[in-house]
Amino acid sequence: MANYYDVLGVSKDADEKTIKSAYKKLAKQYHPDINPSQGDKFKDINDAYQTLSDPQKKAEYDNPMAGAFSFSSNGNPGDIFEQFNHIFGEGFGGGNPFSRRGRRPIKNRDMQVSIPLALEEVYTGVKKTVNIKLVSGRDETVQIDVPPGLLQGTQLRYPGLGDDSQSELPRGNLFVHIEANRHPKFIRENYNLVYQHTIDCFDAMLGTEFVITHLDKRKLKIQIPPGTQSGTVMNLHNEGMPIVKRGRNGDLLIRINVNIPTNLTNEQKNIIKGLKW
Repeated sequence: MANYYDVLGVSKDADEKTIKSAYKKLAKQYHPDINPSQGDKFKDINDAYQTLSDPQKKAEYDNPMAGAFSFSSNGNPGDIFEQFNHIFGEGFGGGNPFSRRGRRPIKNRDMQVSIPLALEEVYTGVKKTVNIKLVSGRDETVQIDVPPGLLQGTQLRYPGLGDDSQSELPRGNLFVHIEANRHPKFIRENYNLVYQHTIDCFDAMLGTEFVITHLDKRKLKIQIPPGTQSGTVMNLHNEGMPIVKRGRNGDLLIRINVNIPTNLTNEQKNIIKGLKW
């Protein structure tokens, strides 16, 4: 029988708090939901904790000649998980894996891929063909639906599209990491879009208009009122990135930069001076 102090990695004079802390760390590490092949190790950890955490059992274990020491989980591995759930709660690992009711199905390995998307594709949503190489070495092509408006770095889960190298087990899941490429015109800020436009000083004084081609190819006519200052931000409500769960879009922010000429000739300077009022 393994030395229970060695199993938990604590000294013989360890107090109750130290023993419990060591148990929690090891039980998480070797729980069958995380390490399915470590069931015996997990049982040893629980046996050790049940003994060393009970003052009477600990005293008998430390001095077996003082009385007949006997400890057993009664051959029922479910007792181990009752102990585990008492410490951690039912939320970890889905309960007792030895119980038919709480047992998680074993499946093939999950797989991860990253796909680059144009900002236009993120805006509208897109169907993508993804090539994956399975653990077995076989190449497979899968079709996935990417919903509109996803944030940079979003990870999508597609059940049953992961590895299938062990034919007797269900397929794993496919996790797709979304990476949006930079756009030459639009900058994304969360669910808002930013578009920068430069006008000359005369258009700023007199007013003007220009047209933006949106990410979905729509044409938006933007009116610049007379007297617009450099740094002005115009807000086009509901023209930003889709927020699918809320059924609306963010905003499109038009940032106006005014270009002030720096290389005027003397003649041009005199003309402008003549216009001053």
